[in-house]
Amino acid sequence: MRIFGAACLLLTATAANAGRPLTTEDAGFIDKGGVELENYYHRQTARGVESLSGLHVQPSVGIGFNTQIGIGVDFLRQYNADFEGRKSSGEYAIVGKTGLKALTDDEYGVAVAWSVDRTRAPGERFRYDNAALNSALTVPLEQWLLHANLGWARTRLGKQNSTTWALAAERIAAIGPVDLAAESYGNDHNAAWLGVAARWVVKEDKLFIDSSWAKQLGGERSRAFTLGLKLAY
Repeated sequence: MRIFGAACLLLTATAANAGRPLTTEDAGFIDKGGVELENYYHRQTARGVESLSGLHVQPSVGIGFNTQIGIGVDFLRQYNADFEGRKSSGEYAIVGKTGLKALTDDEYGVAVAWSVDRTRAPGERFRYDNAALNSALTVPLEQWLLHANLGWARTRLGKQNSTTWALAAERIAAIGPVDLAAESYGNDHNAAWLGVAARWVVKEDKLFIDSSWAKQLGGERSRAFTLGLKLAY
């Protein structure tokens, strides 16, 4: 149970900072005055332990200086195998990203992302827990975007520092208006995850529907699924 809980918290904290629907961060950032609203449902399961599901809401705004900042809120529910004994918990995070080299259609981009959050276990109050710092490299290659991450994460309640990493490849307009992607990510304490994702560009630069699925290679064979909607103004 403890291992599964730590994996879920890591996934949730990472996703708050990521380029949806991937867990891997990209090097893009919101231009000054731009606003994005991301909403997604997520569900995480593992063999023999309680499942975790929730709704994540995250508005973000470009504040200039190649920087964006946002607030992510997670409303979480935990169930046993029979969907009984529901427990409520939550998390909210302040997240940000600064572009060190702007990503273009022809040139690679580099960015640094960060997050700090407070979590609430069932029946307890909110407490500061996770902090993360993550570097992101994105390389455009014709219709492909290649991403690489290397970072650091700290869980205060778990008293653990982690080195985090992620690799991803996106195929833009793989099937008409649908982008497809694959990724692998993890840290130096747990088994790696493998995932796939899709993004439907409903209205270019304005409205997106996305989904992802991932499986952890070892441990309790954890799985994660997300389904989301993104609006950009």
